[in-house]
Amino acid sequence: MLADAVEAAARSLSEPTPSRIRGVVTRILDARVKDGQLDESPLTFEDLAKVRESFIPILTALFPRAGRLPGRARRGAVRSRQPASRPRRKIPA
Repeated sequence: MLADAVEAAARSLSEPTPSRIRGVVTRILDARVKDGQLDESPLTFEDLAKVRESFIPILTALFPRAGRLPGRARRGAVRSRQPASRPRRKIPA
């Protein structure tokens, strides 16, 4: 339940930086606790902190930032490039 929620939220991030992933994981876990969804669970707050800290490096590795390597475009991103100089065609007389 928790892993599915944080993975889906991480996939929806436009820029999945480690700090954004940490923020979304923290917000989701906090919302589940506040909503009472974990009241019947034997998990302690210490356990949830360990779960949170386990999710972050895994999700960061799953969704690497496109900006890490120069010259590499994100999936689906349109690459801008300089217009190629084309040889002039002769107009028939």
